[in-house]
Amino acid sequence: MQDKQIKVLIADDEPLVRQGLKAIVDWSKYDMEVVADAANGETAWEEFRKHHPDLVISDIAMPVMDGMELLKKIKEASPETKVLFVSCHSDFKYAQEGIRHGVSGYLLKTSFNEKEIDSYLSRLQAEIKQATAPLRPEASLDVSPELKEQLIGWLSGDGENEVQSWWRRLEKKHPFLRFPLTVIHLAGSSAERLADRMPERLIRGSRLLRFQLGEQGVILLVARELYPECGDWLRKLQLPDEELVTNVRDGLRSAEEKLETIRMLLLQHRYKRDYGLSVADCPNNIVEAVAFMLAHLHEPISAADVADHVGLSRSYFSLHFKRSVGVSFLDFIDKRRLEQAQTLLASSEWRLQDIAEHVGIPDSKYFSKWFRKETGLTPTEYRQQTKIHP
Repeated sequence: MQDKQIKVLIADDEPLVRQGLKAIVDWSKYDMEVVADAANGETAWEEFRKHHPDLVISDIAMPVMDGMELLKKIKEASPETKVLFVSCHSDFKYAQEGIRHGVSGYLLKTSFNEKEIDSYLSRLQAEIKQATAPLRPEASLDVSPELKEQLIGWLSGDGENEVQSWWRRLEKKHPFLRFPLTVIHLAGSSAERLADRMPERLIRGSRLLRFQLGEQGVILLVARELYPECGDWLRKLQLPDEELVTNVRDGLRSAEEKLETIRMLLLQHRYKRDYGLSVADCPNNIVEAVAFMLAHLHEPISAADVADHVGLSRSYFSLHFKRSVGVSFLDFIDKRRLEQAQTLLASSEWRLQDIAEHVGIPDSKYFSKWFRKETGLTPTEYRQQTKIHP
C-alpha cells in the first residue's frame, strides 16, 4: 500500500517566496505535497486547522500574526507537527526563541540552496514517517474486528446475555481494562482522523484501546492514569464544535459500569444526532426510555408503560422527558410513528392495516384519520405522491 503523502503548508507574506518554494522544490521526492499557502499568520492558522498539515514552512516576520506566534499556536494544538522557519534575518535571538518553542529548522532566504533544503526536508520526511508509521500488530490500538462486531451486535440488542463473557475476553487480551477506567467518545467529522493521529506518548504502554465505529464515532478506553495526558491532547485540538464532540466518563470500576457507560455514550450521541436530545442534559433513564420507546413503536405503549420500565413515576417521567427532549412523550412518539409510516408507504407494498399495526396503531381507520391530521393527506394519497418506483 502506498504511503500517505506528507502535507505541507507554506506561510510567507511575499508571494514570490511562496510561489518560488512551490516551484523549485521537487516535493514528490520527499513524499510531500503543498496543500495550502498563506500570506500572514492568521490565515496560516486557519489553513492549519482546515488541512492539519504535517509540516509548516513559515516566515517569521508576517503581518497580522507573526511566525513565532503561529509556531506557539501550532505546537500547543499539535506538538507533533514540524515547523521550519524561513527569514531574511540571521539574528540569533530569533533562532534561540524558535528552538525554545520547538521549531525544527531555520533557513535564511538570502542563502537558499538546494543542498540545505534537501538536508532539512529529507530529515523531516524521515521524522514524520517514523512518527506516523502504523503500529506493529501486537501494539495496535484497535480492538480486533471480531470483538468490535460483538460490541456492535450487543448495542443493537443481540447477545445481551453474552456481553459479560465478551468483556472478560476483552480484559484477558487487554489487562489494563480490569482497573479503574476512563471512557471517551469522540464524534463529529474529525473523530476518526484524529484517532488515527494520536500523539505517540499516548500510544506507548498498551493502556489505551480504540473502537472505530464509523458514523457512531470512536470509543476510547483509557487507563485512568493516562487520562490527564489524553485530556490535554483533546483540549489543545481547538477544533470547531461541529468537527469534534467529546464526551467523557471517568473513574469507572466495575465491568457493569464500564459496559453501561459505553452503551449510554453511544445512545446519547445517536439520539442527539437523530432527535436533538441534549447529551449534556439528558439523564441515563431518559436515554433508556427513548431506547425502549423506539424498540416498542409497534405496540400501543403509554407514558405509564415507559415510566414503569425505567423505574420512575408517570408524572416525574413526563416532566423530565419534556425537559430533556424538548417535546412531550406523545409528540415524540407520534413523530417517530409518522416517520416510520411515511417510509413504509413510500417504499413498500404493505397493506394499510399492516402498516398501522407496525407503528402501534392497530385500528386502520383510526390510523388513516390520524395520518391525515398529521400530514394533510390520506395514506393512499401520500403513497401515490411519494411512491418509489423500481
